[in-house]
Amino acid sequence: MWREPLGFEHRYLTEDVEIGLVLWSSLGRELGVPTPLSDALIALAGTVLGRDLRATGRTLESLGLAGLDAAALRARL
Repeated sequence: MWREPLGFEHRYLTEDVEIGLVLWSSLGRELGVPTPLSDALIALAGTVLGRDLRATGRTLESLGLAGLDAAALRARL
């Protein structure tokens, strides 16, 4: 069924979680919106991979967008 190996370093963890979910969680924190499911999945994936995905993943800070309110983010994006 799968034509690629499905190890822990698979793109579903390294891309979807480290880049996607970390960004959504960062956005939620910035706007005061709880993201408990995303936070739990980030913690679980980070434990499996043995690294802090919040430190290495894509965040508003890493994109230079931290500190902007919702209107400023909307205008910027």
